Amino acid sequence: MATPELSRTTSRPPVSRPTPGNLSGTVLVHDQVKLKSKERRKKDVPVITEDSIPDETSQKENKIKKRKREPQSTADEDIEVAPASEKKTKKKKLRLAAEAESNSATAPDDIVQHKKRKNKTGFPDPNEDASLPEQSQKYAPKQSGLAYAFLQFHRPKKWKFNKARQNWLIRNIWSSHLIPDTHLALVYGYLAKVQGGVRESLLLSCRTALDKSNVEEPSNDKAASTDTTAVSTAAPEAAIENAKETRARALMDILESSPATTS
Repeated sequence: MATPELSRTTSRPPVSRPTPGNLSGTVLVHDQVKLKSKERRKKDVPVITEDSIPDETSQKENKIKKRKREPQSTADEDIEVAPASEKKTKKKKLRLAAEAESNSATAPDDIVQHKKRKNKTGFPDPNEDASLPEQSQKYAPKQSGLAYAFLQFHRPKKWKFNKARQNWLIRNIWSSHLIPDTHLALVYGYLAKVQGGVRESLLLSCRTALDKSNVEEPSNDKAASTDTTAVSTAAPEAAIENAKETRARALMDILESSPATTS
């Protein structure tokens, strides 16, 4: 009686084997399984469309955007740091300005002004000579003929040749009014460097001035016969001629003994 019970518990369900009658049913089940597996694969595979394919232009734009984003972070950091440094510089400028105002209020004018370069030329500075006539300062005070000649010795690097200033010196070398004796050595020093046709014309004018002075003067009898008014008018002219003769002789000696350098 025990054996039949064991056979019931351990018995397996009968396996249905395909028979010529149910063969078509098994084929349909197999096809359905294949269809389901295909549908699952389709779900897993992403659908590729024209919109999903990235263009080259879009890729470049993305790269440019990334590059722009990177320096923005550093720029933001700089912007955060800049105000502190700007505040320091502003405070420093305000402090220096306040110190300059306090110093200008207490210090004398000659200390506040820039120190002038010392005059080591050996000639008096015509810019500081208030006794010069207005015609000697025809141009701006620092651009007059005398100041032009002085600048050549005082600050040679800043000096530039000016034909109009040079002609003024040559034309008025005989005038003791426009070029006083105090500045005569300065003009001699400048004219000693001229060259070419200017130098030759200067020598010629010196020779003509000396030749006129060598002309015979009127005799004492003729001079005594002149009236007093003629003598009074001739006296200044004689003084001018004597001054011209003296300057012509000195300038000719300088030109004949010194080399020419100025154009």
